[in-house]
Amino acid sequence: MIEIGFVSMVLHSLLDLPVHNNDAHRHFFPFSNYRFISPVSYWDSNHYGAIAALVEILLVLGATIYLFPSTRTYWGKGLLITVNLFYLIGYFRFYLLAKGN
Repeated sequence: MIEIGFVSMVLHSLLDLPVHNNDAHRHFFPFSNYRFISPVSYWDSNHYGAIAALVEILLVLGATIYLFPSTRTYWGKGLLITVNLFYLIGYFRFYLLAKGN
């Protein structure tokens, strides 16, 4: 299970790089102060945020489907379900309801 945690940290770092526009940060600090400003933002609808957020939700759902059978406790399974519900509610609230306003 620890290995999965480390793999998720590496994947997060790799997938985090191309989804920051206005809020780009120094991914390679302390080796470099360079900020990669991407045309895509994971939260800003003006920079494809709804699409990037949907891809993120699908990745989290895929990881949950992969991890769910090997999760042994009800607490762990409940946390996986809770994370997915959090993502779905957030997406609905910030991208689908916001279009109606």
